[in-house]
Amino acid sequence: MKILLVVWAANRMGGAEVYSESLALGLSQRGHQVTIACYEASPRVQSEVRVVNIPRPQFAGWRIIWRLATQLLRIHWSRHLGKLQGCNPDVIVFSPSVCYRAIVKRFPGVPTIYLPHSRIAPLEVADGLPTGLATWLARRTHHASEREASIRCAAIVRFTPSLARLHLSYYNLPPTTPIAVIPQAIHFPSHPPNPRRGACRAVAVGRLVASKNLPLLVSGLRGIPKTGWKVDIVGDGPQRSLLEANVAAASVQDCVAFHGHQNDPNPFFETADFLAFPSRLENFSLVVLEAMAHGVPALVMLADNRTYFNVHSELLCDGIDGFIAEDEADFHRRMRSLLLDPQPARALAAAARKKASPHAWPLVLDEWESLLARITHM
Repeated sequence: MKILLVVWAANRMGGAEVYSESLALGLSQRGHQVTIACYEASPRVQSEVRVVNIPRPQFAGWRIIWRLATQLLRIHWSRHLGKLQGCNPDVIVFSPSVCYRAIVKRFPGVPTIYLPHSRIAPLEVADGLPTGLATWLARRTHHASEREASIRCAAIVRFTPSLARLHLSYYNLPPTTPIAVIPQAIHFPSHPPNPRRGACRAVAVGRLVASKNLPLLVSGLRGIPKTGWKVDIVGDGPQRSLLEANVAAASVQDCVAFHGHQNDPNPFFETADFLAFPSRLENFSLVVLEAMAHGVPALVMLADNRTYFNVHSELLCDGIDGFIAEDEADFHRRMRSLLLDPQPARALAAAARKKASPHAWPLVLDEWESLLARITHM
């Protein structure tokens, strides 16, 4: 089957990018002819898959971009996809909804599958913008773009049933809208985790941005007796300087290490007792699954749909294969307890790994191939 993937990027920079990279490589390795159109692809993708590099738009840094972003991006992608030669796909999988018009203009009649990686894209796009007109317009334009893509595509893919229901509800889509639930996926480690011993070691993995909420993690370290516990922070981003200052203010510099962005976080999972993950906004966290596959249970926040938005309760069972904090005070209490005594986390290692096993890529690729076959034979 000839498949065109249209995504922002396919590399190791974030969860959506890692998923795109693995989907492209996995389908290619199963014998499909894959072309990927994106801003940036990893060297491995470039060596194994046909890559069409879309240049990043120069207007991305303009301060007034929120006024015109959707239309400018549509024009940008339409111009560059229009130049795409030698590609006659049987099906197109796309993630940026702003690309949809460009896709159907360039490939009329080709069935499309919409794969959004945001929980609700308009809300995430507006996050961080000034309040008022900027937020209203960003939400309105992206809502229209997402709804159009959702109505006109042949199928939508979401990672969990609740995300599927939320998508249908938020965009006011007909109940007959074709939407498939295909789980989030990881490369499952072939070897079981090594038993952990000694003082506790926690890990936090992700971009150092406001939505990941790592200042909450650091503030909870203040005053914990230094019994040899360590916290590894793996990732980079605009909040790094703030977090380093917070660590210094809490006087825990000797207990916390910043490792920057790592293409392969697995070595950190292999030495960790638990993942500290206080993120405010998650679609379906790849990091949580990767940690669990290494036998590392995650300490996460319960969704309240006011400050914390996630689907953690659909994956984790509190006290069985992970820990779900009811609020920020509970997150601090549980983190402090685990850092001083990691045995409760170590006791959940096998259950965490077992819970993650259905998310192995070979199983998920089976579901993708089934969906692709149905779409192309409709």
